Amino acid sequence: MPFKMSIASLKETLEVEKELIKSTLEQMESENIHETAVKNLLSKLQTDITSFVTKIKADFEDGLKEYDMVKYLNNMLKLEYKGIFDYNYYASLATDKELADRLREFGAVEIQHAQMIIDKIRALGAKPKIPGAAKRAKYTDVLEMLKEHAAAEKEAIELCEEGVKIFTDPEFQWLLGTIRVDEISHQRVIKELVKKFENVQMVFKIQEKYNPPKEINFKSDEPWTEG
Repeated sequence: MPFKMSIASLKETLEVEKELIKSTLEQMESENIHETAVKNLLSKLQTDITSFVTKIKADFEDGLKEYDMVKYLNNMLKLEYKGIFDYNYYASLATDKELADRLREFGAVEIQHAQMIIDKIRALGAKPKIPGAAKRAKYTDVLEMLKEHAAAEKEAIELCEEGVKIFTDPEFQWLLGTIRVDEISHQRVIKELVKKFENVQMVFKIQEKYNPPKEINFKSDEPWTEG
C-alpha cells in the first residue's frame, strides 16, 4: 500500500485510540481512581495523538480523500459480488426461462461493475477487498429471492447517489453514474418479475455454504456455479 494510504489508515487507527483514551479517562474519573502517573500519561498521549492527527490532515489531505474513496469502493464491491454470485447461481437453478435469462443478464452486468470498481481501487494504489464465504438458507422461495435483490439494488442506487455527493472526482462520479443507471434498470425489471411470480410457488434448493470467486475471471461470461 502506498505511503499516503498507509498514513490515512494510521490516522483512522489513531482516532479510534484517542476515543479509547478519552473513555478510559472518563471511567477513571467516574470511579474516582487517583492514579496520577497513569492519568498524566494518558492525557499526554491524547494531546500527542490530537497534534499528530491534525498534522496528518494538513499535510496529506489528498491521501485522506483517496483513502475514503477506497473504503467506499470496497463497500460497493461487497454488493457487486453478492449480485455476481447470486444472480448467476439462481439463474442456473431457475426452470423459468425468462427468469433465468434476466438473472444471468444481471450477473453479467454486475461483473462489469466489479471490474470497474476493482480497476479504480487499484488505480488509487490500494488493494480490492474480495468478499469471503457466504451462507444461505437451504431453501429460498423465488419471490423472497427477488424481493431480497430488489432491496439490494435499492441499496446500491442509494450508495451511488451518496458517493456522487461526497466525492467530486469526475472519473469517480462517471463510474458511479454508470453503475446507478444499470441498477435502476435492474430494479425496474425485478419489480416486473415480482408481479409475475407473486402467485407462483417456486423454491430453490440451496447448498448450505458457497464461496464467491476469489478473483473474477473477466474473460469468461460463464455463470458461476458451486465448485
